[in-house]
Amino acid sequence: MGAGTPYSAILLKPFTTAISETFESMCHTPVTLKRGFNRSDPFPAGAGMSGIIGLAGRWCGSVTLHVPSTTACAVIGRMTGMQFPAVCPDVADGIGELTNIIAGRAKCLLIEQGLHFTISLPKVAYGDSYSVTQDSHIPCLALEFTGDVGLMWVDVVLVEPAPDVT
Repeated sequence: MGAGTPYSAILLKPFTTAISETFESMCHTPVTLKRGFNRSDPFPAGAGMSGIIGLAGRWCGSVTLHVPSTTACAVIGRMTGMQFPAVCPDVADGIGELTNIIAGRAKCLLIEQGLHFTISLPKVAYGDSYSVTQDSHIPCLALEFTGDVGLMWVDVVLVEPAPDVT
């Protein structure tokens, strides 16, 4: 990231583009950025699902897609052409895949800015009451999106490497 450039300014456009393109092309539903903010508290517990992708390399961090259960079922239903009345393993797999696609697309856009990292396989957490936490000292860009399938949030954490000390 360029010296003096705010963390969120570097990440906002690539991730907004990746999320919008993914939901439009894969789920056939447009989504709109409602707000972006720096999250310092854990994502609130509630019934839902979170797809998590780790980022590693010179830059490291994570991308987490959070969706309420009803949104998860609707989004994956649109993606697959099937109906899901309740969360099931297929919905969890779909949320993991969407998170993977978002992270991969954002990675391509960030490479153009000199930010290189690899992405992990997705993990998915879900239930009636869970929370996703991180170190409160690490900046987290939270992006809240809305669409006709409901609300969704994407948390992006990308840590700058420590300067080389030789």
